[in-house]
Amino acid sequence: MLSRLTYSNLTAHSGELFGKVEHLSGVFVKGYIGGGAVTGGKLQDEDFPPFTFPYSSTDSQQRDGQLRYGTIDAGYEWRSESLRLGFFAGYLYYSERLNAFGCTQTAANPFVCNPPIPSSVNVISESTTWNAMRLGGNTTWIFGSGLSLVTEFAWLPYANLSGADFHWLRPDLIRPVPESAIAVFNVQLEALLNYQFSPNFAAGIGARYWRIGSDGKSGEAAFPEVQAINFRTERYGGFVQVSYKVGDLRPSRY
Repeated sequence: MLSRLTYSNLTAHSGELFGKVEHLSGVFVKGYIGGGAVTGGKLQDEDFPPFTFPYSSTDSQQRDGQLRYGTIDAGYEWRSESLRLGFFAGYLYYSERLNAFGCTQTAANPFVCNPPIPSSVNVISESTTWNAMRLGGNTTWIFGSGLSLVTEFAWLPYANLSGADFHWLRPDLIRPVPESAIAVFNVQLEALLNYQFSPNFAAGIGARYWRIGSDGKSGEAAFPEVQAINFRTERYGGFVQVSYKVGDLRPSRY
């Protein structure tokens, strides 16, 4: 272990557009695109002996970050009056840009960020983009009084990371430092409680959890040799949505 960068408590706000096209046969195409700002959070930057001695741990504020994402899926859905079961395959795009400002030493290293660097200085930036395949299933449970519960599970059997690390105050590192990785066995989970106000208009509240990570080696050309690096990207949160349906597959029950 040479170094570890941990971005945590990354508060973000985003907006989305989503849609779904269905056929009476059960075939469907669906997807969404979204984007927003990563407004909060912090970076802990650790450096370990013997490369850095003594052990160093610094904290920086994260602000002015950005995120963009989207999915597109195609699949088939079996339907009854009270239940829908679907299976799909598709594609995920997820991109994130983080910016760390200031630097304060929280361990005993007297050489790194001692004295502290003010919070007005951008010390490190991180740009990561994941492109992934999606295989999954979704269910829709239709209850009385216009309520329905929609759940979705997507397995990411293959994901490719293209990233870049910018150490703005390190003249000994190239800028940007390229990063790459290949990940498998990752997931996206989603649940939505929906209320049908009319045959065409609905609103709901939901929750999501996304996890993409690489346990293998990846190349970071900060040194003459390739470094082994592990990446983890996790995001969770809630959302509200409204939808309008054009056309109808079958009469709705209320």
